Amino acid sequence: MGAGGETDFFVREFYREFNIVAYGAHQINIHAAANAIRFCRDHGIPFLSGLDELKGYQPDYIFMASYPTLITADLLNAYAFINMHGALVPSYRGFHGGTWAMINGDKYHGYTIHQVDTGIDSGPVYYQGIVEADLRDDINTIRAKLLEHFQQHAAEVFGRIFSGTLQPVPQDDSLAKYVCRRTHEDGLIDWQQTAWNVFNLVRALTPPYTAGAFTFYRGEKLYITKAIWSESPAYIATVGQVVAKLPDQGVLVKCRDRALLVQRLNYRGVNMDPNDLFKTVGARFASCK
Repeated sequence: MGAGGETDFFVREFYREFNIVAYGAHQINIHAAANAIRFCRDHGIPFLSGLDELKGYQPDYIFMASYPTLITADLLNAYAFINMHGALVPSYRGFHGGTWAMINGDKYHGYTIHQVDTGIDSGPVYYQGIVEADLRDDINTIRAKLLEHFQQHAAEVFGRIFSGTLQPVPQDDSLAKYVCRRTHEDGLIDWQQTAWNVFNLVRALTPPYTAGAFTFYRGEKLYITKAIWSESPAYIATVGQVVAKLPDQGVLVKCRDRALLVQRLNYRGVNMDPNDLFKTVGARFASCK
């Protein structure tokens, strides 16, 4: 059940080995399930449009990834659900866990394969896949690394789960961090934040994952689509202001503690080098129109 690259891979790679009897996706993200839906229809695998259609099936396990609704107690009592969560629980239980991990500047990112219980991503853990991020990574490169990791290890992990040789381990609830669904407006940059925090927001929302983190310039949204981290000196100056133009590099924008190097932006629907937009220093960004 679900959508995205991991579900697509699971269906394509294991439909013979694991005898997939049906597949379903939620209407909220059904566009991300288009490839899996097409594959199932081409290979005679029934497509379910909702969990209520599970009646009549007796699967040993139900695999879920990017399925956005909680499973009710009656279904949990009837079936064994296994979820793939896009973060390293007990951190970032809830929606958009991987995005929040990058916003928080985590060094290690990952996914968790766990039993589904009545809580939010709180069930016992079978396996966690972990990759390390560096300062060159953004949300797109991390998601690609995690998908590759999943593709390399999924057969072994699920083979052990289904054979009973891999047993789940309870989570430590005292370490839980809960997060909620993000909206477009949550991408607004607060220049009173540290340069580190602004940098992490920018790379957590890098296109094409989202339109990007944004600010306002001359009453219109300006999306910052790429920024570079550098250990510039800390000093006091007006925040949200273009304080320097660096040819062939970008522009420096002052945050609370230090300046952040902005390399690419989108303004009025045009992707551009910030040096082409700002002819001189002094431009100021705002948190509203």
